[in-house]
Amino acid sequence: MTAPEKHQYGRRLMPCVLDQLATTVPSKLFAAVPKTGDLSDGFRDVSVSDVARCVDFMAHWIDNHFGRSENFETLGYVGIQDLRGVVIFYAAVKCGYKLLIPSPRNPPAINLSLMHQTACTKLVHTVEVAPLIKPLLNLDPAARAEAIPSFDQMLGSELASYPYEKSFESAEKEPILVLHSSGSTGLPKPIIMTHGSFAVMDNEKNLAEIPGRRRRDWSMWNFNGEARLGGFMAFAFNPVLNNASPVLGPPFMLPDANLLRSVRSHHKLRSIILPPSVVEQILQEHDGMDLFRDIDFLVTSGAPISPAVGDRLSSVVEIRQPFGVTEAFLIPELDPGRHEWAYHEWNPNYKHEMQLYNANEQTYELVVLAGEGNKHTTAVYHNLPGVTEFHTKDLFTRHPEKPNLYKYYGRRDDIIVLANGHKLNPLPLEFALTGHPDVKGAIIVGNRRPHTVLLVEPKNALEDPSSRSDFLDSLWSFVEKGNTLIAGQGRVQRGHVICATPDRQFVRTGKGTTVRKLSEDLYKDEIESVYSSSSPPQEKRETISLKPVLKPVYELSAVTQFLREVISLSFAHGATIAEDDDFFGYGLDSMQTVAIVSNLRRHLKSVTSESTMWITPRTVFYNSSLSDLASLLAVFLNEGVIPEEQSDATVFNTINETVKRHVDALPKASTQALAERCSTVAFIGSTGYVGVHVTAALLKNPDILHIYCLNRASDAQQRQEVALGQIIPEEEVRPLLGKLEYLTVVLGEPRLGLAESQYNALADRVDVIVYNAWKLDFGLSLRSFEPFLQATRDTIELAGSGTRRSRIVFVSSLSSVGNLAAGDPSLVHPEALVDDAQAPLRFGYAQSKHVSERILAAASTQCGIPIATVRVGQVGGSVNENGVPWPEQRWISALLRTAKTIGCMPSHVAPIDWIPVESVAAVLSSLVARPSQPVTNSGQQMEVYHIYPSGQLPRWELVVQIMCKTYGIRETLPLPEWIKRLRSISENAATENVEKMPALKVLDFYDASGDGLESVRVATGRTVAVSGIDVQPVVPKRDFT
Repeated sequence: MTAPEKHQYGRRLMPCVLDQLATTVPSKLFAAVPKTGDLSDGFRDVSVSDVARCVDFMAHWIDNHFGRSENFETLGYVGIQDLRGVVIFYAAVKCGYKLLIPSPRNPPAINLSLMHQTACTKLVHTVEVAPLIKPLLNLDPAARAEAIPSFDQMLGSELASYPYEKSFESAEKEPILVLHSSGSTGLPKPIIMTHGSFAVMDNEKNLAEIPGRRRRDWSMWNFNGEARLGGFMAFAFNPVLNNASPVLGPPFMLPDANLLRSVRSHHKLRSIILPPSVVEQILQEHDGMDLFRDIDFLVTSGAPISPAVGDRLSSVVEIRQPFGVTEAFLIPELDPGRHEWAYHEWNPNYKHEMQLYNANEQTYELVVLAGEGNKHTTAVYHNLPGVTEFHTKDLFTRHPEKPNLYKYYGRRDDIIVLANGHKLNPLPLEFALTGHPDVKGAIIVGNRRPHTVLLVEPKNALEDPSSRSDFLDSLWSFVEKGNTLIAGQGRVQRGHVICATPDRQFVRTGKGTTVRKLSEDLYKDEIESVYSSSSPPQEKRETISLKPVLKPVYELSAVTQFLREVISLSFAHGATIAEDDDFFGYGLDSMQTVAIVSNLRRHLKSVTSESTMWITPRTVFYNSSLSDLASLLAVFLNEGVIPEEQSDATVFNTINETVKRHVDALPKASTQALAERCSTVAFIGSTGYVGVHVTAALLKNPDILHIYCLNRASDAQQRQEVALGQIIPEEEVRPLLGKLEYLTVVLGEPRLGLAESQYNALADRVDVIVYNAWKLDFGLSLRSFEPFLQATRDTIELAGSGTRRSRIVFVSSLSSVGNLAAGDPSLVHPEALVDDAQAPLRFGYAQSKHVSERILAAASTQCGIPIATVRVGQVGGSVNENGVPWPEQRWISALLRTAKTIGCMPSHVAPIDWIPVESVAAVLSSLVARPSQPVTNSGQQMEVYHIYPSGQLPRWELVVQIMCKTYGIRETLPLPEWIKRLRSISENAATENVEKMPALKVLDFYDASGDGLESVRVATGRTVAVSGIDVQPVVPKRDFT
C-alpha cells in the first residue's frame, strides 16, 4: 500500500479514505474478530473492503428507515462492543447524521439526558441491548428505535455502493460524532466532533520532529507492516488513517488474564491497550508479567497506573500512559525515557500552558490553547467552538530535576477541602491502597468534614467480622505508607475505615474510573455514622468525658445541609442542586429569593441570638451558591462576623473585569466588505412586546425582503403571528408573513445553539442583526446575565464570519447610564459610549446592558463591525386606544401593588417618561433599515442613539393622585422612608405575603433612585436627525396595578 503524500495528512475525510482503501487495497486488514464466543474457535480477519461493504449496506438501511438528514440530526446508537458500532458510525455520516454513542452501562436517566441535550429522537441498537432501550422509550415516547441487522448479515450484503463525495474544505466543520464526558463528577455532557476534529489527529503526522527524540502521539500507531492491537481503542480511526488493526475479544467477555492468553495464542500483538485496573488484576496471575513481554509497548488508559505496578512492569515492557480528555483528544507528547514512565513531556510544538494552580503544593493545571492559528493541531478548536483556553482541570507536579517533565497529580474536582479549610489530594493515598492484592478500589471522603474517612472496596466479600478484621490488618501497612504521602490533617485513622459490600460495588464509568459522588452516596449512612459517632466504630476505647466550656462550632458540612433544607422550602431545586452551582442558573426568581431570606432569618432564630438583619436578597444575589452562602453563614455563626456590604469599588471592579474577559475573547478583525444593502435581517428576540412591534414595522417596509426571527421559545412562530394580527389588520399581515423565517436559539451556547448549516446561512445572507433578547428582571446580579453577555460576543462573531460584514443594532436601556447624573441633575446623558463602571444604575440588569455596550464598542474598533446601540427609556402602550394592551411596567406595577397593600405611596420616584410603543418601533425600524456607515480609523466608531420623549413630562404627582383617588390611600412618604418601612415589614413578612408586596423583590432597584428623580436630561439630537421622529410621551388612562 502506498502511503499518502505528507500534505494530505490532516485533510482527509474518513469515509472517503475507507472507500479509497476498499478499492486500492481491498484485502488490507481492518480488524480481527472472534468467530464465536469461544476463543478456541479462533478469529476471523475482516478487511477494509468487508467493512466498506457493510457501511454501504447500513447506509441504505438507515436511509430506508429514517431517511437522509439534511441538517446533521443526531442518530443514537446503543450496542455491544463489536464492529457494528464502527459500521454504524460511517453509515450515519454518509447519510448526513452525527452519531451519538451513549454507554449501555449508563442508567436510562443519564442516556435520556444526553439524548435531550443533542435533540436525539432516533435510535438504532443491537438486539442484545433491547432490554436497555425499552426504559428509554418509556421515558421519552417521542423517541423511535430500530434494531439493526447482525454483523453476519452486513458481511453477506450485496447492495450497491452508497457514495460519499465531499471535499475536506466543504465538510471540515460538519458534525459527525457525539461522545460525552465521563460524568465522574456529575451528569455527562455531550461533546460534538466534526471532520476537522479527527483531521487534527491525522495531522499529528505532520508535527515537526524534535531531533533525537521519539514522539508519543497518534502517529505511534503508524507501525511498519501489519500491526495487531489488543484493546478496544480507536476502532474507527486507526484501521483507516493509521496502519494498526484492533483484535477484538468477545463482546460480553470482561478483559482478564485468560482473555489475553487466548488472544496472544492466536496473534502476534504489537501493542496492548488496557485500563490500569485490568493490568493490575492480570499481574496477580502466576504468568501475569509474561503476558506483557515481547510487545512494542503497553498503553494504559482511563486513569494513572499505581507506582508499584508501574515500577514492576517497566522492567519487561515500555509503559505509555497517553494523557487525554474527550474535548481535546490525546495531548501530543515526547518519550520521557523508560525509567520516567510515570511522567509526561508535552510536545513543544503543541500550544499549551502549565498554569500554576497551588503555589504551596507546586501543582500546575494543563491548559490547552486554541485559535485560528492552530486549528489544524488542536481538537479543542473544533470540539468547543469559541473556546480559546481550555482548562482541563487536571493537575500535575514537576519533576524535581527535569523541568519539562510532569507527573499526574489529580483532578481539581478531586481535591478535598476539610472543615478547617485544609486542602488535600486523595489520589496518592488511593493509588497506594490499590497496590494491595485484595483491594479493588479506594475512595477518600472528607469534603467539608473534620477529618477523612477511607471507603475501601475489597475484591472478595468479607463474610464475617473475623475476615473483615484480617483484611484491615493486612491493609494497614498500605494505609500507613499512603499516609506519608499526604499532610497530617488528611491522614486516615484506623477507626475511620468503611469496607464496601458486594451488593453495593463502586460506580464506575465506561473507562473503569470510579465515580466518586455516586459511590460515596451508596455508603452515605455508614459515612454519617463515622462522623456522628463519638467513638470510632471499629475500636474499643474508654469513654473520656469533656465538659463544654467553649461556644459550639458549626461545621461547614452541617451549615451547608441546614441551608439546603431552608432553601428547599421555597426553591425546589435546592434539594438537589450541586454545592457550587448558581441558584439563578436553575431559575431562582426574585420572589423565591425573598422567601429564602425570610425563611433563613426565621430558622436562624433558634440557632443564634445575634441579629440576622444583614441577610437580605442582595446577600443571596452576591453569594448565589450553597458553598458561597454556607461559607458566609459559617463565619457568622462561629465568629460572629457580619459580612460587609459589597463596596462600590468591588462592584466597579467586577464590571470592568467582566468587560475585559469578553473583550479579550473577541474574534480577529473581519476583512470582508461591509454589507451594502439592508434587505435581510436577523432579529434575536422578536416575540417580546417591543420585538413584535418592530417586526411589524419592518414587515411593512418594502426594502426589507427577509427576516430571520431568532427566539428561545419553540412556539415563537405561533405567538408572534397572533401578536402581529393584533397590530396589523389580518388581510394586510397575511401576505407579509412569507418574509419571516423562524429559528430556535440558545443564548450562551456556541453559535447561539444553531446547527452549523443554519449558522453559516445566516452569516452569509444577513445584512443587519438586531439583538433585542434580554432577561427583564431587576432583582438579579450581573453574573446571572452571563448567557446574554456571551450571546453579545457570539452575535459579534456571527456578524464578521460571513462573506460580508453584517451590521449590529443592539437594543439597550437608559439604565445603562442611569447613574451619570447622580451627583449633578443638570448633566445630559450623551448619545455616546460611556466607558465608566459607575455609569449604570446599581442593579444587575443595568450593569449587564452597560457591559454589553462596552463589548460592542470594542468590537466596532477591533473587529471593524458597524454597530448601533439604541438606549430605550420606559416603553409604554399604544397611543391608539384600540391598540394592543399596555406592557407590564414591572418596577412600577410592583410599587403600586405594594402601595395598595400597605396603604402608603412614595411621594416622588421618577418622572412619567413612558414612550409610545409605536414610536419605539418606528425609530428602531428606521435605524435597522439604515445602510451601514463607513467605519473610520479615528474617533468613536459605535453609534449611540436614545429613544426618549422630549418636551415637558408629566410629574409623579399624577400617579399619586390616581392611586389615592382609586384606592383611598391617605399616606405618602419620601422614597427612602417608604423603602425603610418595607424593609421593616420584610423582616416579619410571611412567604405567602410576599406576592402581595412585590416591591420587596426589587428594593435594590428603588434604592438606586436615591431620593427620587425629579427629571432626567437625555440627548436625542442624533436620533431625531437620523430617524426624523421626535418622540412624545404617552400617559396611561387606567390603573396599572
